[in-house]
Parts: sequence; structure tokens; C-alpha cells
Amino acid sequence: MNRDPDYAIRLEKAIAEKYGEKTVLNPHSQWTPEKEKKYLRELKSIYTGEGSLEKEKEEHNGFLVSEKLINLSKKKYCNTCDTYRPELYNRMYFIKFDCCKKCFIQFVEFREERWHKGWRPKGEIKKCR
Repeated sequence: MNRDPDYAIRLEKAIAEKYGEKTVLNPHSQWTPEKEKKYLRELKSIYTGEGSLEKEKEEHNGFLVSEKLINLSKKKYCNTCDTYRPELYNRMYFIKFDCCKKCFIQFVEFREERWHKGWRPKGEIKKCR
């Protein structure tokens, strides 16, 4: 154990210099009365059942799963090229980008931000082979 009384202060300064001032802030210093009221409202809605997540979930093979996820995982047609893609590896692309793997490579890869903002290819798209 270090007996130097200024050790903690020097350590805190070193951490702040290396990682930034936010790393040594007391979490209570950022808490406001508005945040407290919002937190209490959310907590109350969870306990009263108003904000219950179970409304959005349905039982699937003994587990509660989001209805949205079940519907997306059943999807097999690409919205971009309108090609039937039943392969399992395409599901990730369907869920995240709403297209098949080949359309992801051709239109989305390296342009994810633009794709998520709503850009889609214009004109007639040839079916991916």
C-alpha cells in the first residue's frame, strides 16, 4: 500500500491527461433533476407494465423473440434485385441492410452510411445471379 497522501491526486491527473477529463468525472456531477424525473417515469412505466417489452415479443421455440426479428428472418426476397435468396448466410444482410449478399457487395459495401440514410439504386436492376 502506498503511503503517499498525494498519490491518488497524481494518479487522477495522469488518467485525465491520458484518457480525457470525462474519465475522472464523478457520475453524480452530470445528474440533473430533469434526468431524475425521466428516470423515475421510465422506472414507474416498467413496473406498471406500460413500458413492457413483452407486448412486442412473441414466443418462438420456447423463447420470447421480437416479432420484428421473426418476420425479418423469414424474409427470402431481396428488395433491391427482387431475387429469391433462401440461403442462411443471406439472412444477416436481409436483417441489417434489407438486401441479399450480392446486392450488399454491389451497392452497400463501403457506402453503409448512405444506404442507412435511404439511398437505393435507381433504374432497372438486373437480377443478381
